[in-house]
Amino acid sequence: MLQLAVFIYGIVVLFRGKFALGGGREVVGTRARILGVLCVCVLPFAFCIGLAIGLLALSGVIDMPDQMVMVAMDLGVVIGTIVLVYVLGNTFYKRQAQEELEAADPYSPQTSSSTRGPSYSVPDPNNPYASPTQD
Repeated sequence: MLQLAVFIYGIVVLFRGKFALGGGREVVGTRARILGVLCVCVLPFAFCIGLAIGLLALSGVIDMPDQMVMVAMDLGVVIGTIVLVYVLGNTFYKRQAQEELEAADPYSPQTSSSTRGPSYSVPDPNNPYASPTQD
């Protein structure tokens, strides 16, 4: 059931392009859609793990695990995916906020020095090695 909820939320994020992290924080655009794809992948990933375990048990390589072990593995996949998506979402949100800050004021002291633009210095009139200037 939890897999289905994560899967449906992933589809909604893919269409809307917005991923809510809570607390008014929201990742938008391509980064949100990447998180949506990760949410959608939880269902096929869990299915493939179950299929592999079933095929290995059918061929006699391993004994069929208990139902509680299968539920624990399934829950581990879902919770692991949710944690991964949330951690990536926070990282994407921080980058998005930094890019919005730089776009708002590219010459602010909070941005990196490589994006501030050229720095101009006043030539020293007493420097004997300075190139001649035309006034």
